[in-house]
Amino acid sequence: MENTLDATESQIQKMFEINYLSTFSLIKATLPHVKKHKGSYVIVSTHGAYEIVKQAGHYTNTKLMLNALTKQLAVILMNDEIRVNCVCPGLIKTAFSKYIWNDEKIREREEKMMGIKRFGEPEEIANAVKFLLSDDASYVNG
Repeated sequence: MENTLDATESQIQKMFEINYLSTFSLIKATLPHVKKHKGSYVIVSTHGAYEIVKQAGHYTNTKLMLNALTKQLAVILMNDEIRVNCVCPGLIKTAFSKYIWNDEKIREREEKMMGIKRFGEPEEIANAVKFLLSDDASYVNG
């Protein structure tokens, strides 16, 4: 989608359901179990939530909602000893971003703008999530 204003209400609703509502619903459904076991949550957003991405307006808008949800829940659930954190990866080499990293011209353009100058690997994000869920991150919340 080239322009945020070109989106239909149906497209926006679908993006909201996929990115925000599904995360919220999963947390709400698992909360009794997480409270009982003093667990924690890690929400996955995107670095793009902090930028203007012309072709991804509603995607990044709904991901930014996840960042706000993380901060809200971190405060709300703190007294239950439940930590809530969020990872905001940049471009990761997944099927979702294949159209970018598979096209040499687009990939090179994107890599020039990246601090690390390469796409991340899924395992790198998994390791960050693993850390945030571990006792080693017991002082990290929100």
